[in-house]
Amino acid sequence: MAEYVHIDLTALAIMSMIDLTVIIIFSPVENSAKPIDQDHKPRLKIISVAVCITFIILSFVLCVYGIKYSDTIIYSITSVCILAIIGKIKERTCIKTN
Repeated sequence: MAEYVHIDLTALAIMSMIDLTVIIIFSPVENSAKPIDQDHKPRLKIISVAVCITFIILSFVLCVYGIKYSDTIIYSITSVCILAIIGKIKERTCIKTN
């Protein structure tokens, strides 16, 4: 069975800052099946940044106390950021082809 590898606080901080930057730049991600009104975009951006900051703080607290779930939270946020980037690339590609 594989052993759990814990990342250190510095790597956690670097990943968190990159993730937060991506969320600030790319959120909210629109979909052609569910467009977002221009009035709601700033509100959704604030909500997504607040949720990201909340999870980052939770992850830091868990890391300080040595609880291994802190890594899982950051990996999950990073996965969401990667999917947001893919969504933006796909959105721009669809606009260019239409």
